[in-house]
Amino acid sequence: MGGKGGGAAAGNGGGSPLGGEAGVSSGAAGEGGAPACNPDDLSVPFETRCLACADNTCGRCLCSGCQQELEACQNTPGCEDIAQCVIDAGCTDIDCYCGTHSLAQCLQGQSDGPCKAVILSAPGGHEPSLQDPSAGPATDAALAVGTCATGSACSASCQ
Repeated sequence: MGGKGGGAAAGNGGGSPLGGEAGVSSGAAGEGGAPACNPDDLSVPFETRCLACADNTCGRCLCSGCQQELEACQNTPGCEDIAQCVIDAGCTDIDCYCGTHSLAQCLQGQSDGPCKAVILSAPGGHEPSLQDPSAGPATDAALAVGTCATGSACSASCQ
């Protein structure tokens, strides 16, 4: 699963900057001529789409400061679901999977985190182990967003 690096989205509540609530696009027109939230409109640059969907300071900062990580998450099946689970549960990195168990216990198969089911159901999701601490590509992409958020200029906005 990776080391401590913040939650997958490190958000402070609200919708995902990756596309509103868990990637569901909005068909509403944007305010003041701003683009509407439509994360699937590839004719619009990623950062513009992301900013249109971000509904808080953290999300807007991530769109600019962690653009590469967010775009990778959006393009990795299951990542947005994991990110939304992290936001909804209010957990951070390994605690989202391991829950009340230590990292050593977790890597030996004991875990009860609030996002465990979402992580395992993502394409390529699997139990982390000592030999392979990754829980799959979607989890890796979500952790990269969290690491960027907590280690960047967005850390104050995304606590």
